[in-house]
Amino acid sequence: MTQIPSLNTHKIAADLLVDRFLNHLQILLDETGKEKFLLAISGGPDSMALLTLFKSVQLSNVGEFVIGHVNHHLRSDSNKDQEFVQVVGKEWHVPVFIRHLEPRSNEKNESTEAWARENRYRFLKTMAYESGCNWIVTGHHGNDQLETVLMNLAHHTGVIGLGGMNTKHGKILRPLLPFSKHDLNGFISRYSIPFVEDATNNDISIPRNFIRNQVIGSWEKQYPDLISAVNETVSHFSEWNNALFFFVDRIIDNNVYYLSKGKIEISKSSITNLPTIVQAMVFQTLTQSRGQWRRHDYTILKQFIKSDKTGTTLQQKKGWELLNNRKRWILRKQEKRSKNKLEIKPGDIVEFGNYVYGMNLLKKPESFTANRNTEILDWDKIKNRRLFFRYWCTGDKFQPLGLVGHQKVSDFLINNKIDRFSKDDQVILTADDDIIWVCGMRIDESVKVTPRTKKTVELQRFS
Repeated sequence: MTQIPSLNTHKIAADLLVDRFLNHLQILLDETGKEKFLLAISGGPDSMALLTLFKSVQLSNVGEFVIGHVNHHLRSDSNKDQEFVQVVGKEWHVPVFIRHLEPRSNEKNESTEAWARENRYRFLKTMAYESGCNWIVTGHHGNDQLETVLMNLAHHTGVIGLGGMNTKHGKILRPLLPFSKHDLNGFISRYSIPFVEDATNNDISIPRNFIRNQVIGSWEKQYPDLISAVNETVSHFSEWNNALFFFVDRIIDNNVYYLSKGKIEISKSSITNLPTIVQAMVFQTLTQSRGQWRRHDYTILKQFIKSDKTGTTLQQKKGWELLNNRKRWILRKQEKRSKNKLEIKPGDIVEFGNYVYGMNLLKKPESFTANRNTEILDWDKIKNRRLFFRYWCTGDKFQPLGLVGHQKVSDFLINNKIDRFSKDDQVILTADDDIIWVCGMRIDESVKVTPRTKKTVELQRFS
């Protein structure tokens, strides 16, 4: 293991790069009070430069900071990186938090890089919460910004992709973006800052490494001011993006309705006449996926909107699903439905699906309630039967109260113009496998209260 030298922070603090970093960090933090930071430290040169800078600056609103390290277990020597970071934390008196990724858990059809990035940020957020940190700070620098922009161009992300990474996004800070890799390497060399090398960074079969080693390296030699020029250009695109999203946010504020259980509704008429790119930006914003769309995503959405076929759905980023429902678009987060059923007895309060249900015997027989979430049933018809909640399934039938003959639950829901998402979530109550209540909709004719009813039971559904 590399011996970790102590830092001469007084000498380092006099460096011009530290002064530039301090000024930039102060602008990012604005007038905030004393903050606590989780520094994302891999052990590589960029993150070690970041850690050294934080050790050396004196700023009123920079309070405590801790190290967050994610061991991806994608390389045979990843444990050595972890050990290095732990030793650095011990020698430099900075608390270290560690999390581990499990490569075998990557079951999705996505690149290893995308999977690692998503889970790395997820763990960083977890560590920030556990350590009481206000901010997550990464070591992305100007060369990383150029790599990102070029990768976005290759992925057809359009104008939004040209905006690159933000120096401040939510609770994530990237204070090294104004600095080039050359700047940071010089800083590391001047003060003999220790770091570990990731050999896979030289593997040009990885697209980002190819851009870094085969494109940017040669380009920067020809144009030494390349990184600063790119940073300036990216800031212009970011301003354009922010301006566009400002108007998108106004559209959302005036036309979007947030329904129960996480559903989002927007009328078609409110966005039909907008350019397709603006419609896409509306859905990007609602699904928290700004900057993550590729050309394919735009093309599919455009075709989906143009087809305008009621009842069809489109998968969106981050597990969202978009439904074409007559005069409205409806978004919801996809969730796995339970295949189990849940029993209920008098006096019980149980939770199933998106609702809580209660069941109580009534002292005096009652026959009617105008509340669709409350039903009164003839207790004698079901008292010797087991009652279970479950989701409806294909082939289910019941006899809706007031109608002659049985009807398929699917037809009943369609006739009542229930949208597909609500239809998917529809719960029924059965008595020994016979449907007695399509919850929130209608009871079965067989359990209705009649003049001969002696005892009744009340069923309630709560949001």
